[in-house]
Amino acid sequence: MLRNAHNGRRILVTPIWPLVVAECDNLRVQFAALLHEHQKLLQLLRETQAILREARLEAEQRVAALYRERDLARARAAERDPALPLH
Repeated sequence: MLRNAHNGRRILVTPIWPLVVAECDNLRVQFAALLHEHQKLLQLLRETQAILREARLEAEQRVAALYRERDLARARAAERDPALPLH
């Protein structure tokens, strides 16, 4: 039996117990829904990260190819004409 700490009167708990149980059940349902949504969002995040990794890899490969092309163009432009004297 529970008693009020200030006046010592009994606290009647029984009528509110079904409300507490119902609220607990409601919170469990809400938690399960939130957990499911959280799992779906994590999956979406993982998929997005995989797409970004692939796009980043492709971009890095394209940049490397562009650098190679630039270096080749510079090398061709720097080639000297063998018919011209060195000085």
